[in-house]
Amino acid sequence: MTPSRLFRPARHAALAAAFLTFALAAGSAQADIGDFLSRVFSNVSTTWVSLDTASGQIEIKVRGKIEFTPAEDDVQILTGRAIFAEKRDGHKYRIDFEEDHGSIKRSYSVDGQSQPLDAAAKRWVADSIANFIRETGRNADVRIRRIYQQGGAAAVLADIDRIQSNHTRSKYIRGLAAIGPLDEASLQQLLAAACKMDSDYELRQALQGVIEKQALGANHQIAVLQAVADMDSSYEQRQIMVALTPKLVADDAVAKAWLEAASRIDSDYELRTVIETLSKRGAMTPAQLDLAIEATMRLDSDYEQATALTSLLRHLPKSGGAQATAFVRSAAKIDSDYECSRVLIALVKTVKLDKEGVNAVLQAADNIDSDYEKGNVLIAVAKHMPADADLIARYRRAARRLGDYERGQAEKALDRLNM
Repeated sequence: MTPSRLFRPARHAALAAAFLTFALAAGSAQADIGDFLSRVFSNVSTTWVSLDTASGQIEIKVRGKIEFTPAEDDVQILTGRAIFAEKRDGHKYRIDFEEDHGSIKRSYSVDGQSQPLDAAAKRWVADSIANFIRETGRNADVRIRRIYQQGGAAAVLADIDRIQSNHTRSKYIRGLAAIGPLDEASLQQLLAAACKMDSDYELRQALQGVIEKQALGANHQIAVLQAVADMDSSYEQRQIMVALTPKLVADDAVAKAWLEAASRIDSDYELRTVIETLSKRGAMTPAQLDLAIEATMRLDSDYEQATALTSLLRHLPKSGGAQATAFVRSAAKIDSDYECSRVLIALVKTVKLDKEGVNAVLQAADNIDSDYEKGNVLIAVAKHMPADADLIARYRRAARRLGDYERGQAEKALDRLNM
């Protein structure tokens, strides 16, 4: 009997049959089809869970309201019908629960032949109910706490490992993270369980829950960032990295993992937001600043790159140095004359550049086509550069390429040096 005939009312039969046909065609390749159909059928009081196991396949179909015994080993309340079926090791096991004038009728069969509901059958029914409750996420918070009280984090982790539904797995991961501090090994296992999900949305939800509730050491943060690097959605990647930013530890390996994750973000807006968020936290370590500047090189949008760079200015050493030179190299990559000039001007006003840094700015200014923007950069440099003969000669070579008016203004700016 097909599910559409079994689960009336008839007005929903066509809709049900269409979705069931799609699901059956998708087969095991659609790992989360149970989630999809549960959501679809929620409007018609129908739930369908389909699971692939190492030894076969489980299908559970419920129409109407269903409640289980406190031990979760039998149906206690049913308004409709429920079927629990499993194909395993070449055999087909099935139990039908059906409302029958206020009571519940149970029909158990193996390979289509009616069988008594003996102790072995009851164990199978209890396992089937556990699968249903686990996959649908029913009473997840209560269930997680009960399992935790009985067997600790290891028991909950074992239960999570059985869950195929991305949505429910994410819910259980967040539930365990919220119970209390986990030891290092349990936390590493929890992150590994999250990384088995193939839904970027659910993975983001899970990791955000862990970040919010748990204290993450360097190894855990690296695991989170490696998960981010493997994601496809720039939005979800950004959400996780922003959530992690306030808790980033000062560790070179974490900083490198951060850069790798940031480099995998395709959206310029999302990547700029990640860099800007990092810049807004407290002091950055030299390694963090180096890698944040390097991350700006991955941006294609002139506006986003300029905005990201200016957000990092306050972290540059006031005496300039290698980091300021790296900053200029990134700014020189900006094609927009306006965006490039505003970044370079902001730099020379903020940082006391050494000779190498001033040379780098002058070289970057050479790539600006607009005489107006280039002239503005040179004037800003003249107001802050040291009285160095080599630098002044280099400055004048750059000014020589300007139009008469802009060149005159640039030369006039050198008067402060009296050379």
